[in-house]
Amino acid sequence: MIKLATFMPTYFNNNGDQGNIEVLAKQLEWRGVQYFMTSTELKNSDFLLVGDGSRAVMSEFESELVAITDLVAERLRTGKATLLVGSAHEFFCSRLPGLPELQEAPRVSEHREVSSGDLRVFGYRNNEIDNDLFIEQAFISTSLFGPILAKNENLLNIVLNSMGVSTELPAVHQSRLALVLQGVRSKALGS
Repeated sequence: MIKLATFMPTYFNNNGDQGNIEVLAKQLEWRGVQYFMTSTELKNSDFLLVGDGSRAVMSEFESELVAITDLVAERLRTGKATLLVGSAHEFFCSRLPGLPELQEAPRVSEHREVSSGDLRVFGYRNNEIDNDLFIEQAFISTSLFGPILAKNENLLNIVLNSMGVSTELPAVHQSRLALVLQGVRSKALGS
């Protein structure tokens, strides 16, 4: 059974980041794969999400974030399916060797497409840092907010593959998903 874990989802969900867990759960369901979601058993999970939190949340729960730093470092070392979003991306980039060192840059608030190696990823950025995306195997750390797994089939497939799940979606779900993704991108880009 696949274990999907999320860190303090009530607080680390500024821009709908918890939607990434919902996307994974739905994808597993469509493929007939059994799973369960947890916010208390982070260790040994097949996927771990740490979403974006407000400045107040980051300050209030800093010790809890520090407490999972070794776990996140191990997931980075092994390339295990992990998604750090927004302020979690910034928090762990400043603490973990192997993640990019972030530099201040002019604030950018826009839908954009960014790349990491050969991968192109679409999402919404609203911050003052210079690094939007880091990928090492199935470990993903990004400044792009919201349910990026819903908007980026390539990222979703990386996560599914790492969990040993087929990326082939049953035909009944495939055609609907393609139309939705096309509509989201068109609307966001104003075309």
